[in-house]
Amino acid sequence: MVSGNSKVWKQAACNRARVVFDRAGNRIGYGGGYYDSYLKQADCIKVRVAFDFQCVEQIVPEVHDVPVDYIITEKEMITCRQACQEIR
Repeated sequence: MVSGNSKVWKQAACNRARVVFDRAGNRIGYGGGYYDSYLKQADCIKVRVAFDFQCVEQIVPEVHDVPVDYIITEKEMITCRQACQEIR
């Protein structure tokens, strides 16, 4: 499923959802904003790997939060941001 455009995926930053995530690409972690600091300056596709049971209906992001473009679970690949649909 992900191998369709390997050139694009080589420039992806991947991290895992710490506690929960929503389908818009937001997450709740353990605090500190360390991933967000990195992702804010990263010029790449942002991917989060998580388990399906970690998905919640909605998370209200904080000002410093950076949503990801895709979330990959054991059940599906979620496109979180509209601009990324062109890549698929």
